[in-house]
Amino acid sequence: MEEKPKPSLKTKVLIIALTFIIVFTAVFLVVKWTSPGSQQEQETGSWHFITAFSGTGDKTTDTFKISSSKWRIKWSYTTNYPEYAIFSVFIYPKGETVSYIDFIDASGASKSDISYIYQSGEFYLKIITANLENWQITIEAYY
Repeated sequence: MEEKPKPSLKTKVLIIALTFIIVFTAVFLVVKWTSPGSQQEQETGSWHFITAFSGTGDKTTDTFKISSSKWRIKWSYTTNYPEYAIFSVFIYPKGETVSYIDFIDASGASKSDISYIYQSGEFYLKIITANLENWQITIEAYY
C-alpha cells in the first residue's frame, strides 16, 4: 500500500490563510447585517418638502436652508423642440457666485430625474434653459 504524500509547509500555510479569510469575511458580513447600528436601521427618516421652483426660462432662485446632510432635487422639463432643448441647474452655497457644489445638465426630449446632494447649509440655484415649454424643481430634505 502506497503512502500518500504529505502536504508541504507552503500548502499548509496557504490553507490556513484561506480558512482565516473565509471565516473573517463571514463573521464581518453577519455582524454588519445583524448589528443594531446597520445602515438600514439608521435610515428611519423620510423626505420632507423644503421648497419648489418652476418657470419657462432662466432663473436664479432665492436661498433655501437645508439642515440635514442628505437632500435631493427632483426636476423635470418639457419641450416641443428636443433637438434644441437645454436644461442646466447649478447649485451654489449662499453668497458664492463662482464655485458651485454640483450641477445638473440635460438636453433633448422632455425628461425628469432626481439628483442627490450630501451637504447641509444654505443654497440657491441658477437655472439656465433654452427651448423649453416649462420646467419644475422640488427640493426635499431627508431627516
